[in-house]
Amino acid sequence: MMAFLLDIITFLQISFSTNIFRINYILIDVAKK
Repeated sequence: MMAFLLDIITFLQISFSTNIFRINYILIDVAKK
């Protein structure tokens, strides 16, 4: 059960950081225009 929770937390952290990276990339792209 504990390992399962750790897997979920790790997955959420990875998807969260990639979402932030994608949003930052879009904002920078918009700022250039």
